[in-house]
Amino acid sequence: MPDPLQVLPAEVILRCIEFTTLSGIAALNSTTKAWHGFLDATHQDTIYSTQAHDLYSLHPRSDRETLSLNRDFKVFGTPQNDRSFVKYFHGVQSWKDFCKRLILLERNWNAKRPVVRESVVQVGYDPVWRFKPDFKRRFIVSTSQAGGVCVTDMDDGRMLWRLRREDVRMCAHLEYDQESGTACWDRFGNAIEVWKADEVERGTFHRTGILEHDCETRGFQLSRFNDKETLCVVSSEGKGFVWDLSVHPPQRQKVLEIENEAVGHLDQGQDTVCYSMGTRGYHVCSKTTGEMLGKLDPKDCQNIYHIAHPPPQLTLSMGAPNHGPTAQVCPPQSPRKDRLTPLKLYNGPHPVPRSPLAIENDEWGSGIISGNYMCGVSRGGRVFICTDFLGALADPARFASTTAILHTEGDGSTFELGGWLTLKNGRAAFEIIDNVYIFTLPDSGTLPEVGEIQRPIWATPISSAQQLAVPVSFMGIYDDCIMYTYTTLGFRSSSPRQRRNGQNTRSERTRAFPTKAIRILSLAPDLSQPGEELSYIEGLEVNDNNPRGNDTSSIRSGSAPRARGAAMQAGLLQLMALLTNDQEDETSNSDSDNSHPNDREPAVLDEAARAELYASITEQEQAEWAEDDAYEQMLEMEDRQQIAEMMGFGDGEEEAMEMLRSDDEDEVAVRGPYAPSLDDDEDDEWEDEGDVV
Repeated sequence: MPDPLQVLPAEVILRCIEFTTLSGIAALNSTTKAWHGFLDATHQDTIYSTQAHDLYSLHPRSDRETLSLNRDFKVFGTPQNDRSFVKYFHGVQSWKDFCKRLILLERNWNAKRPVVRESVVQVGYDPVWRFKPDFKRRFIVSTSQAGGVCVTDMDDGRMLWRLRREDVRMCAHLEYDQESGTACWDRFGNAIEVWKADEVERGTFHRTGILEHDCETRGFQLSRFNDKETLCVVSSEGKGFVWDLSVHPPQRQKVLEIENEAVGHLDQGQDTVCYSMGTRGYHVCSKTTGEMLGKLDPKDCQNIYHIAHPPPQLTLSMGAPNHGPTAQVCPPQSPRKDRLTPLKLYNGPHPVPRSPLAIENDEWGSGIISGNYMCGVSRGGRVFICTDFLGALADPARFASTTAILHTEGDGSTFELGGWLTLKNGRAAFEIIDNVYIFTLPDSGTLPEVGEIQRPIWATPISSAQQLAVPVSFMGIYDDCIMYTYTTLGFRSSSPRQRRNGQNTRSERTRAFPTKAIRILSLAPDLSQPGEELSYIEGLEVNDNNPRGNDTSSIRSGSAPRARGAAMQAGLLQLMALLTNDQEDETSNSDSDNSHPNDREPAVLDEAARAELYASITEQEQAEWAEDDAYEQMLEMEDRQQIAEMMGFGDGEEEAMEMLRSDDEDEVAVRGPYAPSLDDDEDDEWEDEGDVV
C-alpha cells in the first residue's frame, strides 16, 4: 500500500487527521521520520489547535459564561482567562503542549483514585457561609455565619479587604461573576446589594446599587450569557424577578408569575429559569416571556439506581496535622490518592433506605442547570438527573428515557442548613450525611451505566474529624479543583499582656477552636515533574481499595437511621482536651523559663523567700494577673460553648450566632484592611497599619 504522504495532498491528509484521536496521532507520529516531520514540524499548530478546540469544548462550559478558546488563550504563556486554581495553563508554549495538559487533567478526573493535592484556607475567625473564587483576580469572596464579607488572597491566604459584621447580615447568600467582578448579597428588608470589584486596588469593592423588592424574597442567582449578566430572584409569594446587571444602574427586565410557596432554590439557563417547588418538583419558565415551559416532577421517573455510603470516616488522632488550615495555599501540597474514596453505582432502589420519606412526599431542594444537563437533590437523599433538559420538558417519552433517580443513604439531617448541589463540566457534587459525593454524569441524552464501565463516583469527608461535622453551606466544581466549606479547627493568637516595665507577662499563645474553612481539592497534575505528573505518591494503603458493595447482611431490616449525635459525642472529650488543656500544657512547658511566679511556682521555696517574693509584687500587677486568668477562663468557656453548639447541643439560633462572633481583640491578628461602616462618616479612619498582617 502506498504511503498517503506520497499520493494525497496535504489538505486531504489534514482533513482526515481532524477525525483522529490524539492517541492515534501519537502512534502515527512514531511510524516514520516523514510522518514525524509532517505532524510535529510542518503542520503541528494546525493539527493540535483543532484537537485543542475539541477537548476544550468537551464539557458544557457555556452554562455560566461564554468561553472562546481563541479569546481566552490569545497568546501562549499569558492566557487571558485561566479558570484554574493552580494556574494550570500558565506557561503554555504551543498547541501541542496545551493538548497535553488538557489530556493529563482529564485523565486524572477520570481515574478511579485520582492524585489530589489539598489546601485548607481559614478566613478570619468566623465560620464561612458562602464563598466564590475569582481565578482571574486570584482571590476568594466569602460571607460568614457571623456577618460581614471578606476577600482573601487565593495564593497566600492573606486577607485583602472586608466589610464588618454590622454592614452585612449573618448567613448572607452570595453570588459573584468573575468576568466583571460583580458581587451580590442579600440584606434584611427583601433587598439585594450589588457591588463591583475595583480594578485599580486589587481585592476592594464598591457598592453600585440596591435592588428593592415589594414581596418576600427567598433566593437569587447570577449568571452570564453572551456577555450579559442576569440576576434571577424568587419570592415565596408567587413572583420571580429578572434583573439586568450589565447596565448601570441595574434594570428590572421582567416580573414572572409563578406558583406560590417556592422554597428559594433556583437556577437559570440562557433562556430559562428553574424554580424549586418542594414536593411539587421543579418548574421551568422563560426569562423573556414569563410563560411556563413545563414541570419536571422526579416522582414520575422510572429509572432507579442507588449508591452505598462509604465506610465511616477513620478515627484520626486529635493532634494530627490534618486539622486546621494548611501551611501553604497555592500551589497545594501533599499529593495523595486516598482523599477521594471510590464508590459504586447499582441498579434498583436502595435495599435499606435511611429516610422514611416516600418519593411522593419527598421535598426537592437545590436544582442546577448546566448546558443540557439538570440535577436536583431532595430531603430524603435522592438525586434527580436529567441528561436532556429541554427535551424532557417538551416530550414525556424523552423524559422517561433521559431521567434517573439516585438513591443514597441520606436521612434528611443535613437538608435544612445543607442540601447543597453543584453541577459543572459533566460532574455533579452533593452532600449526603457526612460526605460530599462527586458523581460523573453520563453522556448527553443517556442514562448512567453500572458495572465495570461505570464512570467515577467519589466521596470525601465534610470535616477533618467526625466530631466536628456540620452541613456544607457551599460547594463548587471547577476546571481543576473541587471547593467546599469544611469544618475543622481554626487557630487564633492571643496578644501578649504588657507589664508596667514594658515586658510581656506571658508570650503569645495559639488557641484552637472549631470553625468552617474552605477546603480545596486540586486534581491538576504536577507539571514540575515531566513524565511523573500523575505518578503514585502515597496514601493508597489507607483506605480499602474495594468500596462497600451491595451486601445488606450486616444491616438489620427496618433499623432506625444512624444517629449522628452518638458518633460526635464519642470523641467530644478528646476534642475539648485538644482545644483547652493540651495547648495550655504545651505553652506552659515551652515558656517555663520565662514564666512569672504566679504562673509557675518554684519547686522549692521557703517561707522567707516566699514572703520576699510576694512583697515585691505590686497590687496593680496582681490585678493584671487576675485579669489574665479571668480572660483565659472566658476563652476556654467560649471554646467549650462553640463545640457544644456545633455538636447540636445549643439552646437556640440567637445564642448560637452570638457564640460564633469572635473577640475583636483577637480578630485584629488576622484581619486585613476593612471598609468603613456604611453608616459612618466619610472621614472615619481605618484600622492602623499595625493591624494588618
